[in-house]
Amino acid sequence: MPLGFLVMSEINYPGWKAYVNGKEVSILTGHYIFRVLPLPKGNHGVLLKFDPDSFRMGLIISVGSILFFLLFQFSVLVRKKDELVGSGMKLSQRASPMVIVIRNGVGKVHNARGRIKWLLKQWSIHTNRQHEMLD
Repeated sequence: MPLGFLVMSEINYPGWKAYVNGKEVSILTGHYIFRVLPLPKGNHGVLLKFDPDSFRMGLIISVGSILFFLLFQFSVLVRKKDELVGSGMKLSQRASPMVIVIRNGVGKVHNARGRIKWLLKQWSIHTNRQHEMLD
């Protein structure tokens, strides 16, 4: 039977665990909101830990969501690889997007990757010329 109580002027929020001399004790509620620890007579070491179940549940849901996302991405990659292998194409032979460029009423089909490289090269030549003119 306790001879005294340790009353803490903090709200008794769920998730707190109390240890007196290394042994877990139950936390009581005083005046409807405060944390209260029953203590026997004498000097004691009191340790309070905040270890809510909601944190563990959130951690489990987060890790589960990340694993589900990674598994989904992996299955999509495997499926695409199987489709390419089934069609006889190698991964390095995948078709790149095509761009149709129309000049003077004549349309010409270009590989999008090659066209983008060409445009970047033209842009760098153009900007270099502008810098030379400013100097």
